[in-house]
Amino acid sequence: MGVPIVTWLGNGIASRAGGAILSAIGLPDWIASDDDQYVGIALRSTPERLSRLRRDLRGLIEQHCSPAVCTHAVEAAYRTMWQGHVGSSQN
Repeated sequence: MGVPIVTWLGNGIASRAGGAILSAIGLPDWIASDDDQYVGIALRSTPERLSRLRRDLRGLIEQHCSPAVCTHAVEAAYRTMWQGHVGSSQN
């Protein structure tokens, strides 16, 4: 496990998945929307920042993307959708 990959958010599944993962673990600043942003993200990645990310990345992923966290998020989404459905059918 290394460091996050700078992601250029496009229409393809790889860039969308990369963007989703980076957003989920709290690193949206690693997502670029154009050439200049992509280069800028790569250039501001100092050795100290990369070292810190290497140290913390596994914990960020476990904290935000573990099976338990994802399951709770899906359950909450289902609950919200169900409550919306029940609420709309009572009107």
